[in-house]
Amino acid sequence: MGETLKGLLYIGVAVIPVTGYLFMDMVFYFKSKKSKREIFFKRKFALKTIARPYIALVIRIYPGYQRLSETDKLRFQNRMVNFLNRYDIISKGNLNLKPEDKILIAASYTKLTFGYKNYLIGSFNKIVVYPDAFLYKPDNRYHIGQFNPSQKALVFSWKDFLEGYQNTADGRNLALHEFTHALMFYFASPRKNNTNSATIFSENYKEIIRLTREPLMQNRLRNSGLIREYAFTDSFELIAVLVELYFEKQTALKTSFPQIYRLVAMMLSQKPE
Repeated sequence: MGETLKGLLYIGVAVIPVTGYLFMDMVFYFKSKKSKREIFFKRKFALKTIARPYIALVIRIYPGYQRLSETDKLRFQNRMVNFLNRYDIISKGNLNLKPEDKILIAASYTKLTFGYKNYLIGSFNKIVVYPDAFLYKPDNRYHIGQFNPSQKALVFSWKDFLEGYQNTADGRNLALHEFTHALMFYFASPRKNNTNSATIFSENYKEIIRLTREPLMQNRLRNSGLIREYAFTDSFELIAVLVELYFEKQTALKTSFPQIYRLVAMMLSQKPE
């Protein structure tokens, strides 16, 4: 589950529990002396939302947020808070992630999984973030991202995470790529994970793989100039690259490969535009 990129290996992130209460539309943030964990307050009997100053960060990650209905905007925010509640985000090295940085991570995951009913998955429980490329001792190589199912961890280079959003039209996004690996690992076997979301993902995933293995289609994909060669390493990498393209080069993917575009949209349980 890795990719060589700029001399580095592109493979595959921890977040904070979100507990407490949200009053009005403000989020109160502090560090608990008892648990030494960051806490985001939330409302007890309503959808949990994030503070207004953070909305601009959400839009930076997901411009489509602005086109959502007011109800869906609240639902999107609620899912972000639930994500931060569920997964630990751990800074490594000299990196000190701020609350707004963790909002960027939560928004990245939420835009990818917004179509699913069952969106909090069990293939990872922490997100580890390094300042830059990190040494992975088992292969003694530097990586910019990794999904490690045995450790239930996603690992990111923060530099490369941010670069994925500085150029939103190059078809490369580290967060989407690695989160997709985690989704594939969790949803690919609906027998083990008997949910509607797993079924939707698995059925369309299999159809994408079947279609892209057809010699004529594979030749078209390889010669299109749209899909980088690394995507053909294996089916996991192909799906991750297609998801990157779905969000970053949607028009080009839809025009060149409309059937694949529709299948990716259905796999993500999102409405094709």
